Amino acid sequence: MKDFEIKDGKLVRYSGADAHVTVPDGVTYIGERVFYKNETLESVILPQGLKSIGNEAFFGCRRLRSIQLPENVSFHYKPFKGCEGLADEKGFVILQGTLCDYYGKDENVSVPQGVTTIDSSAFQGCESVVRVVLPEGVVEIDSDAFAACFNLAEVVFPETLNIIGWNAFWRCERLRRVTLREGLLRLDHEAFSKCNSLTEVVIPKDIGWIGRNVFSECANLTSVTVCDGVKEIPEGMFKDCPNLATVTLPESLCVIGEAAFSGCGSLTDFRLRESVKVLGFRSFNGCKGLADENGFVVFRNVLFSYEGTADDVRIPDGVRHIDEYAFRSGRFSRVTIPEGVEIIQSHAFFNCVNLAEISFPGSLREIKSDAFSDCRSLKYLTLPEGLQDVHDTALGGCKNLTGVILPQSTRSICELPFMGYEYINMPPIGVFKGSDNLQWVKVPMRLREAVHNRSMSFGVVGVTKTAVWPYAFSANDTSSNYADYLEKEDWASYDAELVNNGPVYTYKHTARLLGALGRLIHPFGLTGENRAWYTSFLIGNAAEVIALAEAMACPELVRAMYACGIINRENREPLQKLLAASSVPGFQELADKEVRS
Repeated sequence: MKDFEIKDGKLVRYSGADAHVTVPDGVTYIGERVFYKNETLESVILPQGLKSIGNEAFFGCRRLRSIQLPENVSFHYKPFKGCEGLADEKGFVILQGTLCDYYGKDENVSVPQGVTTIDSSAFQGCESVVRVVLPEGVVEIDSDAFAACFNLAEVVFPETLNIIGWNAFWRCERLRRVTLREGLLRLDHEAFSKCNSLTEVVIPKDIGWIGRNVFSECANLTSVTVCDGVKEIPEGMFKDCPNLATVTLPESLCVIGEAAFSGCGSLTDFRLRESVKVLGFRSFNGCKGLADENGFVVFRNVLFSYEGTADDVRIPDGVRHIDEYAFRSGRFSRVTIPEGVEIIQSHAFFNCVNLAEISFPGSLREIKSDAFSDCRSLKYLTLPEGLQDVHDTALGGCKNLTGVILPQSTRSICELPFMGYEYINMPPIGVFKGSDNLQWVKVPMRLREAVHNRSMSFGVVGVTKTAVWPYAFSANDTSSNYADYLEKEDWASYDAELVNNGPVYTYKHTARLLGALGRLIHPFGLTGENRAWYTSFLIGNAAEVIALAEAMACPELVRAMYACGIINRENREPLQKLLAASSVPGFQELADKEVRS
């Protein structure tokens, strides 16, 4: 007993080195890897009360030649894999109806009668096997059972088969035909993924649960027939089957799952049934053969993919949602999104490196995470009035983005709501993550503290119809000047940092300009010395401040320049000429405004 560690009937450890082992009575469960790769074990007697053998309990016990099992013991994952000494004369390791492993070298393999389960990895990597016949009585083929049997060309399934496990035939690259029986209860994830010799698949009626990516990446699959009675094509079922051309769907079908036909570029013979009520994300992404004459793949008002080559892309009317990755890595420079579009999904325009101009509709309500991430040619964005929610990293990695205008309708950023007078202790950091050249952001006043990123510096202008509040934001990896100074109303430290550009936080020039103007507008605790410095700094850069105000479509900033004496009798003539020449609404009327004496 000294070699056995037993807890509540579970054998959790064996430390002995005996060749012949008798597991003590009272043990009901042999734990995971208890005898894993034991090099001395030759025979084992297990107690009559044993109920279960855990994962890889005897894995790799190469010398084990005899094991006495009580009846009705259940096996977990690969408990006897690698026990070559237990193989019979044909190379089968069979214990209580479970074919645990195979060491034969035959091309044509007939599994013996009496087997009910083909265990996990039983034939995995057997390159000699070309044909397998499974006898009646086999009910389950477990995970990876025939995975990477590169020469396996044919499998004869019994009528009794109920379950085909995860990766059961993964990368059986010469498997030419699969005949699935009606009434199959479970067809698990990636069961026939990367079977590159399959050309035709029939999904029978009355099939039970089907996992994801079952026939994904089958390079030469050309035809799929889904029989009547099937209600769902699950996630990724035929994903990245580049030669799939014909798909026949039944009237019973209700759901096409996420990425079900994504990457099926040759698909042309396809009819979407009226019975289908749910189309998952990316269902038809990359389905070039289903595109219209302008390159758009659209079903049920969802734009799933763009396969065109235009530089100026105009999305067709009728689209309501732009799907995930619909325009990923496109090379166009301009896109017009029509009225009616309400949602731009995650990664919709990801890595469109030439995209420099976007026309947004007033119908737009939501921009999901990473929707425009890595669009490196974007410089300015004015998001439309009516937009409500902007998600994490929606504009992340836009390296040349310098200015963004968020509309008054914006109600949340990074999925955090901002309403009324509520403030944020730790501002969200992901909206513009990686947009390292961002200089300014114009936001509704109630959202001014909600656009921050860590390790960035930019000016923020909060606006309402009657008020404006600019400030300079800067942050490092652990904190921000907003949290350290502004929320605490430590104006002396904020002013000292802004005037000296450090030492704790550093500021971009644009941020300093907006921050300086903000301190003159709201001079809480402002000393005469700092007031004079801010005024001189702004007068010396007044034309640049006007240019910023134009870019932000913010005439309130110009009014503040007049009120604070930044536009004065000495410099008004050239500055007012700039205002008179402006095409931005509200600027020309400020060219004749009286200046302070």
